Amino acid sequence: MELLRIISMILIVMSHCDDIFGLYSLYRYTLGINKLITDWLHIGGQIGVGCFLLISGYFMVDQKITAKKIIKTAGVTWFYSIGIWFIWIVFIICSNSVSDVGLTDILKNSMYSLFPIVFSHYWFVTAYIILMIFSPFLNKFIASMNKKEYSALLIALIAIFVVIGCGFPLALLGEGMPSFLSGMLDGRLIPVFIVYFVAGYIRKFGNPTKKNAPKHIFIAILFYILLFFSAYIITYLGNRTDNRSITALYYYYRVLNSPLIMVISVELFIGFTKLDISYNPFINLVAGSTFGVYLIHSNCIAAQIFLPALLPIYKEDNSLLLFLYSVLGVVALYVCCTLIELLRQRTVDKLWMHYLDTRFCEQYQIILRGAKFIWAKAAALLTQYYN
Repeated sequence: MELLRIISMILIVMSHCDDIFGLYSLYRYTLGINKLITDWLHIGGQIGVGCFLLISGYFMVDQKITAKKIIKTAGVTWFYSIGIWFIWIVFIICSNSVSDVGLTDILKNSMYSLFPIVFSHYWFVTAYIILMIFSPFLNKFIASMNKKEYSALLIALIAIFVVIGCGFPLALLGEGMPSFLSGMLDGRLIPVFIVYFVAGYIRKFGNPTKKNAPKHIFIAILFYILLFFSAYIITYLGNRTDNRSITALYYYYRVLNSPLIMVISVELFIGFTKLDISYNPFINLVAGSTFGVYLIHSNCIAAQIFLPALLPIYKEDNSLLLFLYSVLGVVALYVCCTLIELLRQRTVDKLWMHYLDTRFCEQYQIILRGAKFIWAKAAALLTQYYN
């Protein structure tokens, strides 16, 4: 699982580098080798997210999620969000560029950075924390179902939100066409819960034997190739018909609830659960840093300001150089973020965990007793009022 966690984060970093390198704006509507390189960078992002959610859900369905675990996740998020924001504020003050940046952008980035979970600075973190909060109730629901009931639930969820909701782009029939279940499938939280239910099903009813791993990985690779060429075909059709509605489908099959993304993520996950990989301390070390890698490189200030300055937009037409630049840029970014996260784990994280293990437990019990007292008083008042 740890190796899959690393691969998933590499795919996520690659997808974000598509924007950091400026390739999306350069080659979105073009055809040729550079377009294929851009698509290769981009298409794996949601596959990585899907695999991460499957790994988390696979273990979370049998775990008791505590307030300490939620606070720990939120604490790491705040550390990087506020830390990067503070560096940015110091930079614009020291460089006398407050007027160039503008108060609106300063206020916007400050709100995102100081309240990253509330304002979905990192959409995955917000969704993941919501999932952790609801997981005790979801786990009881999962435990109560037999295989037939669980299968029926998954069929209904996948049919509505994957097959119907994201199965066929009606824009191919012409501009202004309606969409299936218009307005009912918006947002990223529903696919997150669907993936969690899929992970729960694999955990509860999956075949634990270490067989057929190559078959599942081969299916994932096959659908990945199909996903890869779909972007090129969509762009070709859009350019050929001069229809921007078709070209806009560039991201259509790259959302988390896309049929292709779901198949790739699930097959890749099942394949890795069946691989017999021995313990490797280096892999575990790198895998333990993946969350930090995500928080650093996908931070809005880092991704829009700092990283483009360190990895400038590529403007050459040489496809070989573009490929090498992309690979080296992704590797350099991943390694640097990993080293920063490892440093944090050995310094700040030890202080944070010491606080959670000591004073937080006491403060949490006080808050919990206060909440129970308020709840009891409110319930008594409501009962008295309605009786």
